[in-house]
Amino acid sequence: MEYKLNENGNGDTEFIRPSGVMFVKSSMPSGKAKAIIATGTIEKSDKFDGFEICVNGGEYYFAGTITEEKPSKAEAEPKKTAGKGKAKAKSE
Repeated sequence: MEYKLNENGNGDTEFIRPSGVMFVKSSMPSGKAKAIIATGTIEKSDKFDGFEICVNGGEYYFAGTITEEKPSKAEAEPKKTAGKGKAKAKSE
C-alpha cells in the first residue's frame, strides 16, 4: 500500500497506540515512523479520524492517508490461458 504521512513543522508524525485498555497519542520523527511502517503490515483504518495508516493490526495508527492500495498478488499476475501455443484460425 502506498501512503502519505502527515508531518508537523518539526518533521514529526503523530501516532496513536494502545496502552492497556486505553489509547495514547504522541509523536515521533517521521523517519522512525517510516521504518516501523516499512517493517510492518499496513492496512487502511477508519478507527481514528485522520489516522488511516494502521500497522500490524492496530499496534500503531499513524496520522496520514492511504494514497493507493496495491493490487493483490492474484490481481497483479496475468491470467494464464488453457492450452499451448498460438490459437489456430478456423478454416471454412
